[in-house]
Amino acid sequence: MESDGVSSTESSEESFTDPEHNEELGADTFDSDDSSFESYGIDYLQRYFPNEEDRRFHRAVDESNPAKTGNLYRELMHREHNIINRIGWRGGGSFGQGFYRHVVEHMTLSNILKCKEATNVNFNHDGELLCYTDSYIISAWDWRKSQELLRFYPCKELDPVMQQKFIDSRGGLDIVSGCGDGHVVRTVVSPSGSQIKVSLYDHPGGIQDLTSVPNSDHEIISTGEGTVYQFDLRTREGKVNCVDQNEQKVWLDTIDHHPCLPEFCIGGRNSTLLVYDKRNLSEPAHKMTPKKLSSSPDVSRVVYNHSGSEILACFYTMGMFLFDTRNFTDGEYLHFFESNSPKISANFFGPRSEYIMSGDKDGYCFRDRITKEIISVSRIHCKAVESLEPHPWKPVIASSLFDRPGILIWTPNGLDF
Repeated sequence: MESDGVSSTESSEESFTDPEHNEELGADTFDSDDSSFESYGIDYLQRYFPNEEDRRFHRAVDESNPAKTGNLYRELMHREHNIINRIGWRGGGSFGQGFYRHVVEHMTLSNILKCKEATNVNFNHDGELLCYTDSYIISAWDWRKSQELLRFYPCKELDPVMQQKFIDSRGGLDIVSGCGDGHVVRTVVSPSGSQIKVSLYDHPGGIQDLTSVPNSDHEIISTGEGTVYQFDLRTREGKVNCVDQNEQKVWLDTIDHHPCLPEFCIGGRNSTLLVYDKRNLSEPAHKMTPKKLSSSPDVSRVVYNHSGSEILACFYTMGMFLFDTRNFTDGEYLHFFESNSPKISANFFGPRSEYIMSGDKDGYCFRDRITKEIISVSRIHCKAVESLEPHPWKPVIASSLFDRPGILIWTPNGLDF
């Protein structure tokens, strides 16, 4: 069921500060009684990462996982001279595929960005900046310099931020965010530092997730209580599609857009993944429910690989399923990666999505996407991994934990990015 302009508010353009929270929000705003926030140095590492072995990945010891031969620095030289990968991936001159095998065996915790809490961590298109959510606040960082560039409240009313994304616009900082009450706001910061907030629309029933469309600087899609909302930033027009199953609305928690085609995948509080073609939103183009399921676990995350040929889906209390988007046979899947953790975060990694990285209460793990081989692990025990985000083209990972402050920056051992 499609309708134009449903629940859309008249867009307004204004510059404001939060009337109830107009104090200066700097990167050093922490609890004064917690001395560990004074410096993210040895004191912090000893408190939250007392075991030095937890600060790096270790190659899984297995007869089926022999040590790989090669030269890390030769791979770097080939990349600089554009010898191996002349086309590149995700819009940049990338590293060779052989380099990434060494990367996943030698990832090391190289930096920690200073913050209290961090969810929804993501990089911008060029990978120079990252942003995250801290309850009601959005913060943007130059992660290489460990410098916070901006911190702001996206809404006038104090309301938790559910998701935020960079928009690939030119000449400034451009972030779209969705709040718990369904209000979607665009924040544009010019190079001079002036800030403009634009009220875009209200998502019916509230927002759980939103995404920007790849290779587009004008389209966003949000999900929530049984609805998907598409919005065009150029025309400021939106349309709503209602998602139901057995005549009941499906609560949607996650969405991802195909990197090339006009389609997106959504999941939520049932065990079925729905793929929609944006040219025909009256009904799903495909439905995928793994036949292995003995119950109906919720889907916490869906993500396409670099080409859109596969979808990785995280199921609560079960693990991860890998689906083939070129063979939509209901019940069929390529691989299943079991996990005993109630919540798991996962993503693809590598120039051709060769690896799957995941994080749960037992730590982080790299797997070979095809063979399912566990390549390396990092035993950081925590309640849950909130975010696990790869850099758009560098061998860098940003992650955050549920019960520990800071954003963890992982890079190959011995290399400075």
